[in-house]
Amino acid sequence: MGNSGLTGQPATLSDEEIAALKASTNLSEEEIRDMFNEFNKGGGAGDGKITKEEFHKYYKKTVGSDDADGIFADNTFAAFDTNHDGSISFSEFTFAILAQNKTDLDSILSFSFASIDISGDGNISFDELKGYLEKAAILAIGKEEAAEIDSDEVALINFIALTADLPMPIQFYRTSFVNPATAAYCTWWTFFEYSLNLISELLMAVISIQRHIFVFQPRLFDHRLKRYIIYYLPLLFCVVYPFIFYLIIIVFYPCDGTQWVFSSNLCGYANCYLVYNKVLTSFAWAMNNGLPSVTIFLANAMLVIRVVQQKRRRQRLISWKKQRHMTMQLLGISSLYMIAWIPCLIAGVGQRIVSPNFLLQIQFDYFLDLIYIVCLYLPWACYGFLPECHKWFYKVFRVEQVTRNVIRPTVRD
Repeated sequence: MGNSGLTGQPATLSDEEIAALKASTNLSEEEIRDMFNEFNKGGGAGDGKITKEEFHKYYKKTVGSDDADGIFADNTFAAFDTNHDGSISFSEFTFAILAQNKTDLDSILSFSFASIDISGDGNISFDELKGYLEKAAILAIGKEEAAEIDSDEVALINFIALTADLPMPIQFYRTSFVNPATAAYCTWWTFFEYSLNLISELLMAVISIQRHIFVFQPRLFDHRLKRYIIYYLPLLFCVVYPFIFYLIIIVFYPCDGTQWVFSSNLCGYANCYLVYNKVLTSFAWAMNNGLPSVTIFLANAMLVIRVVQQKRRRQRLISWKKQRHMTMQLLGISSLYMIAWIPCLIAGVGQRIVSPNFLLQIQFDYFLDLIYIVCLYLPWACYGFLPECHKWFYKVFRVEQVTRNVIRPTVRD
């Protein structure tokens, strides 16, 4: 850029740079200059680059009280620094701001991926995903409350589902056939997927209940014994019970293995207990899928009602902004589970009450695939309910529309 080599002097834009940006971004010259002024405020004046330290200061100043500690500064810097050289050029600054304001799915996913992939190696590690979710929890509910919540279980289950389980249905839909087409593979696949789905559902149900305690009776966790009984033991049950239950009714259930359908996803869901044992099938649907879904809905509905009731009592010393963020995030994440499971549960109940073929084809073609949206959209649900990040981008992108006066001839009567 013009004076980029003169330390301490404001950098300027050349006519060639403006022309190149106009051609590649469809921005007007006035909009480019407005954005360049914002870039200089962030630390670009002088050498034409914003270092990480300068970006941290600019981020905190721009965000204000929404993220005063700069929790997401590193993630945002990683998304801006596309060539990963440790600094942000004006071109990177411009394209990052424009990418954040695009509404097409590819741009949204690319920018979100870059903000999580801090290392810039093109892969999201478990530590990066876990760290991102922990930061989301801190911003949503506060540092003290987030410190009480061990997010390892939810993050780990979601990470395993994305990396180990989801490739199997993707492989099936690519070839339209189960490969390898063996009873052992189908047994392992269904055991693994059913267990992960149930763990995820139970964790969400338990966390929805525990949130009432975090909001309204946090002192219960001050006592170590009560904390283990109320908090840790239920979470441990959510992880251990599904593996034991499905180990017994899938792996150890006596069956010849000829019932599998290799031309359907998840081997046609033709587990022996589902095909031959109506009692176990009803129990699994009611207790393992129906009860957690109902619990998630009722617990979160009651949470909203209780928060609204408490909000009317102004004399109570409660941080309503913090509780509102926590409630909205939990409702948003819980809605994923409701969308994923309610259609399947309705079809399952209808097949037991109305007819065995009630919505059967629609269930296999559409409803059962909805379950995958939990692991696919959970990270984005966390991001979507962080208005702090959105506000910061809107503050940065303060490109005003240029008002043009149009002169028209007047006609006199």
